[in-house]
Amino acid sequence: MRRTVLAAVCASMAGSLSAQPAIYKDVELSDLERVADRQARELMIEEEEEEEEAPPDETWRGSAEFSYSMKRGNTNSDRFRFLNDAERETDRWRHIAHLEAVGERSRPTPDESYQRSAERYTGSYKLDRKFGEANYIFNEISAERDHFSGFDYEASYALGYGRRLVSTPRQKLDAEIGPGYRWRRFEEGNQPEGESREDNNPILQAGIHYSLRFTETTNFREDIRAQYEDDSTQARAATTLTTMINDRISLRVSHILRYNSERPAGVDSTDSELSVGLVVRY
Repeated sequence: MRRTVLAAVCASMAGSLSAQPAIYKDVELSDLERVADRQARELMIEEEEEEEEAPPDETWRGSAEFSYSMKRGNTNSDRFRFLNDAERETDRWRHIAHLEAVGERSRPTPDESYQRSAERYTGSYKLDRKFGEANYIFNEISAERDHFSGFDYEASYALGYGRRLVSTPRQKLDAEIGPGYRWRRFEEGNQPEGESREDNNPILQAGIHYSLRFTETTNFREDIRAQYEDDSTQARAATTLTTMINDRISLRVSHILRYNSERPAGVDSTDSELSVGLVVRY
């Protein structure tokens, strides 16, 4: 645009010069056009340098969440939860790591000793290979040890296609699907009668990740992942609402819903937990 304006100005100057005495007529119009073209090119180069985006921040960023609840009186219990999420993103790759630990001890009456009533450890790592702004290939590996699930361990790996369906300054929505494989082992005596403790099968994994910024200080996030076998379904839905207290510290309300259609006898298929925690960003 600046080039067009300069050319128009120079053309106007040329017209003005043509109306002046003969001493000025020695100035050729072509010379003025060349000057305008050179100046326009120089201005365009300066604009490109000014508009050039800063290189992406490729450092790891994350948050650590701590929550603790205590009950005293008719029921005595102590429960803690630690969660760490970290992410690193470059032009082509996106790394997402997740660690979680939950523990609880309780005693029915003050005269009894404390007993462990919950203990779970979860970890996952996800690597996305981006192709353009919207498409990506994901690799995800996860493992869990829940002492009250009826399994010694559960682990899975999935590889598939993902796409960013919505991308605005306020909200983002990703959807992904792909095949995978799951390994798990029943605790001694919890396996189906006549079957092995080892239970390894191919799966189909699907996921949805949605984030919404309500205000400059309040964010909502929903992460859903489901794994399907021939005769069973396992799913996890995490809903969080985070409010910033300052640049480093936030308050977070979380609701975790876990479902497993194939649980050993005596173990519920659905777990639900609600927690309020303090989040420290780094």
